[in-house]
Amino acid sequence: MLTRKNTKQLKGMAVLLMLTHHLFTFPDRVPFGLNLTNNIILNETIISLIGKFGQICVPIFMFLGGYGLYASCVSKEKDEIRNDLVNKIINLYKSYWKVFLIFVPIGILFFSKQPHFSNADFGSSFYNISGYKIISTFLGIESCFNYEWWFFKSYLFALFEGFIFLELFLKNKN
Repeated sequence: MLTRKNTKQLKGMAVLLMLTHHLFTFPDRVPFGLNLTNNIILNETIISLIGKFGQICVPIFMFLGGYGLYASCVSKEKDEIRNDLVNKIINLYKSYWKVFLIFVPIGILFFSKQPHFSNADFGSSFYNISGYKIISTFLGIESCFNYEWWFFKSYLFALFEGFIFLELFLKNKN
């Protein structure tokens, strides 16, 4: 059994892996004029491999999310599920909207005229703002302003699927 302390430690490791993945896997995101491979030991191939290994953070987060869902919703004494799906979705959206409501307006105000600073299309995230982009990103359908928000929709689906899984397999004792 994992304790809360163990899961926090694993999440901390997963966050570090996520940072290595996001920082070192995508050379087209590195700003013009910045070279990460000036070191003889860490050449471009090794840095890219370290970044790609960091991709393991996604299954770690998904496993810990499923484990936490099971631990928080299943009562071992009564053999029943406390169906908190709606509350979990509301809490997930509250956390997401806190970040959205703070950083997206800042991005629109200060970065709508930002020039491209890398080969990736990061400089134009806030360039062509439309009501559709704002609403679809606010609802978590798309990730127009932060390309890493794709995980929100996947996690939302996994949360729903997790409750279905718990309902089906807790009643079936096989």
